[in-house]
Amino acid sequence: MKNALKISLLVLLLNTGSMMQAAEDLDIKVLDSQNLRVELNGGSQGNILLIKDKFGKVLFRDSITTNLTYQKTFNMELVPNGIYYMNLDNESRIQTTVIVKTNSGLDIEK
Repeated sequence: MKNALKISLLVLLLNTGSMMQAAEDLDIKVLDSQNLRVELNGGSQGNILLIKDKFGKVLFRDSITTNLTYQKTFNMELVPNGIYYMNLDNESRIQTTVIVKTNSGLDIEK
């Protein structure tokens, strides 16, 4: 019984560590009041990057086809003020970042 508990804890720690490492690969920065910079380091092929509005309408979709660094800059000037969701979909999970656009600029909520 003790061995089963130890193994369960080890598996939990390894899964948590790998999830934390995967979360660190995606970096989203506000460049100025209307531009976002997205970088994915060490991502895997088959990842999909989506930007959706609060109603679920897809505004941007890109399939990532490289294991190298992925970089993209988004100009949010033409979209209305509101809440937007950036999703990184991979084989095992979906990582969501909330982007809020107001008159004063963009704010990222992780």
